[in-house]
Amino acid sequence: MQIGRRSATLSWFGAGLLLLAGVAVATAASAVSPAILPEPDFDLDVDVVQEGLVLRFEIRFDNVGPGLARTVVLTDALPEDAAYLGDPADVENGTWSRTYENLATGAYRANLSVRLPDATGDGEWIRNLVEVRYRGSSGLWHS
Repeated sequence: MQIGRRSATLSWFGAGLLLLAGVAVATAASAVSPAILPEPDFDLDVDVVQEGLVLRFEIRFDNVGPGLARTVVLTDALPEDAAYLGDPADVENGTWSRTYENLATGAYRANLSVRLPDATGDGEWIRNLVEVRYRGSSGLWHS
């Protein structure tokens, strides 16, 4: 903190300081809030390309907020009875997941593919649920 000399005998400074003839004297302390750091915010979009019984998902999760995302967890509840076409360690109980650390503002992508069961009929509806959960400097989780 830098305090310059003032010609006035008594001046009040908003941070709880009195300046007496250029000498700083601390008055009753007031609570000072820590600086609020900007939080991340994500847009989520999924494109699906079908080639026969194979579905290819491109998941776009863009940090559009001003803050750094400390942790980002991307999950995809895969269609029922679909076979994941990647590392089996990426899937637990039918849900694919990937964790990212320290994502700055910007665009991010993840790709995955599944093969639907042979019994899948033309025009049959397939459920696929994608979620992005993240936390910023506050430590609170958002989705």
